[in-house]
Amino acid sequence: MSFYHCQQRFGTSQFPPSVNDEVQPFQTADYGNHYLSDASAFRSMGYPSIPSTLLTALKTKTTHPPVSFPVYMEVTGQLTLFPQVPRYVSGPPDLGFYYDALDYTVAEMTVSDGGTVTVQPGTAIGLRTEYDLELQWRSFTGFNTFEGATIVSRGTPNAPITYVANSLVQEAWPFVQCVLSFNPWYYPSDEGFLPATLDFRFSDFYLSPESFHFAAGFTEDTWGVFSNQGVMNLSLRDCNLRGGQINIGKARQNAFWAATGSVNWFNNLFDRVNINLDPDWLDDNDSTLYNDLGLQAYNNLFRGSRLRLKPIPATAGSWKFRDNLFDKEELLQDTSQPLDHDYNGYWPLSATPINEFRWGGTATLTASSNDKTLTTAPAYQTSTFGSYYLPASGLLYHGGSRTPADAGLYHYTTRADQMKEGAEGGNVNIGLHYVSAASGLPKDADGDGIPDYAENWHGDGDYSSHTDTETDWQNSTTAIDPTTGLPIPDASNTIYDDIDLDGDGLPGYMENWLLTNPLVSDNPITIVGLPSNGVLSGNVNVQIQVAPGFDIQYLSLASAADGHHLAHTPTIRPPFSSPITMNVPTTRLENGTYVLNVSGLLRPNSISEGLLIRETVGKPVAVQVINEISFG
Repeated sequence: MSFYHCQQRFGTSQFPPSVNDEVQPFQTADYGNHYLSDASAFRSMGYPSIPSTLLTALKTKTTHPPVSFPVYMEVTGQLTLFPQVPRYVSGPPDLGFYYDALDYTVAEMTVSDGGTVTVQPGTAIGLRTEYDLELQWRSFTGFNTFEGATIVSRGTPNAPITYVANSLVQEAWPFVQCVLSFNPWYYPSDEGFLPATLDFRFSDFYLSPESFHFAAGFTEDTWGVFSNQGVMNLSLRDCNLRGGQINIGKARQNAFWAATGSVNWFNNLFDRVNINLDPDWLDDNDSTLYNDLGLQAYNNLFRGSRLRLKPIPATAGSWKFRDNLFDKEELLQDTSQPLDHDYNGYWPLSATPINEFRWGGTATLTASSNDKTLTTAPAYQTSTFGSYYLPASGLLYHGGSRTPADAGLYHYTTRADQMKEGAEGGNVNIGLHYVSAASGLPKDADGDGIPDYAENWHGDGDYSSHTDTETDWQNSTTAIDPTTGLPIPDASNTIYDDIDLDGDGLPGYMENWLLTNPLVSDNPITIVGLPSNGVLSGNVNVQIQVAPGFDIQYLSLASAADGHHLAHTPTIRPPFSSPITMNVPTTRLENGTYVLNVSGLLRPNSISEGLLIRETVGKPVAVQVINEISFG
């Protein structure tokens, strides 16, 4: 605990010894005014013998500010976001308040024209709004995704990715309260770019009620517009969405903009999320499918809010809602269009003794023969990965429409005892599932370091049906090296050539080439020696560290957002200085935030000189360029 500039001092471990010796310890970032400055004397001065539960909680928190990407930053290249901000690990904690960790904050970041944002496990992103009182200008959106854009956000059960409104983390009041986390747009282009692809797995979303996780098309009342055409390909799997709203509204009635999209919701929690799905104008006697949106929703938990459904006769077929649990969810269903729904569970709203209905809806979708209506509230339990595990009995148990293998949930469970659903037999349980765990980690039957759900990514428990696309989740050495005749560890199998198993920025083929460990974060190229506050001014020597054991042919610095070589920064070749340094004349760059990647041609020293050298890309680092005068 810290008391800054407190005239009345008390306690036996006072620091500093006198109020007259105190130096401002804080810095401001976005809406947070009490992050510790880099030189703060409050760092590592806390008392380590505090309750273990608090020490554990601090491991997701920080006293370091996030990297704030500039408003309207454009991404047309490959931008990869890693955890950037230090979290508490061990030892004496810093004095004062720990914020929930944010690695980056974004405002109106625009992704288009083939741009891809890849977010690595454990990264936390704040969605902020900005307001200029003098210019009467404001921003509302975190990410604007246009045609050709791709967002890939794939966390893990132990390291989910987080998206959260800044105002829920930081204490200052933002002038603009409502934030649109993702705002999809689509315009047909000569380049033939398709609607944006938004792919989320093991990602958590947190918003206050007035904000929107996804805001596309017209507003529900059609008086306002989030985007003229919000068609997209949206996949949510194993995600938790809490608070806020989702609006996939009508597209503008212009046949030139007509396009096909999809929404796939599989095994997610929608906790008090107000949802409107109304992509076209059939209720206005216009049968044109401007947003030809296919939709499937399986094994989700919708809890405590509203789901408004205006189905369309999509080319992909009728919308599907199956094996979902609706817990006190109000349903507003347009029954004039077909909706494929069955095997859903309901803990229904009641009209007495207190009327729980707020929007004039119903407690269930139209009746289906295999639905399950509960007479008592779901007996939720808390276990490894969440708070909505269910008992191994009752109407929801084995009450779904297909087997766990067919549902892709063989390695998942709804049970607090963590028994895999695929091992139980019978049909899938209705509602939300979690990856089956042991000792706090996803189960790994063969002990090869790759969880069962990841090895058998089809989720059916049947390796024999997928020998060309999976490794055997029950055998740690699926393949044999044809040259040596020795078993190949699964983590080094060519199946994972394009997959980064350890989140260090190196796909499997590169790990195998560099002879690094595909299950340990050990990228050999690292940017070191930057100013502690990440601010670059004037001519800066950026230090590059390359792990021993490699022959280096060249090193180059690039800006990850556009994929281009960093202007005015040379590619360096042998002989290298010690330490390796690269001069960046920042006065020739525009002021702003840059995500720097170092790439290089490396060859392990143990590899023959005659073999091909492959380019290696180090983990990106975000910096700010600030000069009083710049000549970008």
